[in-house]
Amino acid sequence: PPLTRTPCPSAMCSVTESTKSLSARTCWLRLTGILRAHLAVNALWVRDDQTMRGFDEPHHVVSACHAMNMVRAHGVSGLWETARGRRAGQWPSTGYVPWVLPGLIFGSSLDALRLFNLGYMAVLLLSLFSMGRRLHSPGAGVLAAALCSVYPAIFGASRHFNQDLPYVAVVAMCMALLLASRRLSRSVLSAALGLGVGFAVVVRPHPAILLA
Repeated sequence: PPLTRTPCPSAMCSVTESTKSLSARTCWLRLTGILRAHLAVNALWVRDDQTMRGFDEPHHVVSACHAMNMVRAHGVSGLWETARGRRAGQWPSTGYVPWVLPGLIFGSSLDALRLFNLGYMAVLLLSLFSMGRRLHSPGAGVLAAALCSVYPAIFGASRHFNQDLPYVAVVAMCMALLLASRRLSRSVLSAALGLGVGFAVVVRPHPAILLA
């Protein structure tokens, strides 16, 4: 017998239509609203946080401060050597490079470094939005970003200075670039994908397995 399409429930259909009808301006307002909410909540949490630190967070803070000191002492060459890991003495070190500029401007305290995670959160949410928009609709992209932003592991990682959130963000960015490149047929996005994969691998080696 011929296959027939099962009609979706009215509630599900209304959600689908509402996500498709969202305008670009509405989507960006909601994405920036999610980021502002995360910044406000994390700022309040960082201000009142008195929990004990494990080994990972102080280790990453020392590495990030070392990268900043390398830039202060050697300028651009110090940044390059830190990215390559030759002078940092610890691998990987490239993941700390994005924190160098805001750290030099706003200071390298633990509270400031943890709030800088909002940059990686923005990369993650924009990547999810891009994938959802290309696979379904702009509203689906906003919904994916919103659900991911309140996922306990992501929400908790955004409050700590470590490699977990950068790792997730760069993998999502690579997946979004891979989807946007249309099977590597768009040269600029394909080149950006190559740079993103390279950066992801030097942050942690695991993305090479996940993106294979």
